[in-house]
Amino acid sequence: MIGSQSAFIKQAKKDMPDFIKQAIDGLLTKLDSKITYPRKQGKVVESRLLKVVQSREQIYLSIVELMDIINIDKSNDSKYKKRIIQGMITTWHELTTIICRDIGEIEESELEGAVLFDSEDVSDDHLSSIAKSKVIASNLAKLILDRIAMLDDPESVNNEKQEKYELPTMIERYAV
Repeated sequence: MIGSQSAFIKQAKKDMPDFIKQAIDGLLTKLDSKITYPRKQGKVVESRLLKVVQSREQIYLSIVELMDIINIDKSNDSKYKKRIIQGMITTWHELTTIICRDIGEIEESELEGAVLFDSEDVSDDHLSSIAKSKVIASNLAKLILDRIAMLDDPESVNNEKQEKYELPTMIERYAV
């Protein structure tokens, strides 16, 4: 009985990276896609924008957590890293659109024939969730840039971290 459990564990450990990559691939399809805005009668439902940003944030965080489980950052699979980076770049662009868009704005390319409305159509009770969506989108965009840098050039990221923690000079060491 013990021998069969050992064989199972050995095989399971061998298979887990493939299972995790499959999970990453599933999430990457969404990360590497345009954001679908919630609409009602052709208008973006501004108050639901926060849920959209939070959903994209959770997809990103889940991918990163899965990547960390199988140490993608240390992997030599540059083709797979490029796929992940491409998904992150797509989401970064989508987030910057949300960060920069006027409240109530709909891009014409997004929905042809849409009924455009301006920020005066958004009532004050929805401004809190709109403001939060812009903050979360901004923080997530920054996280994505940092992670892309780590995937693309881990050596320079490590050098940058080391520069931040430089050893104190002689004068600093003895000054108390």
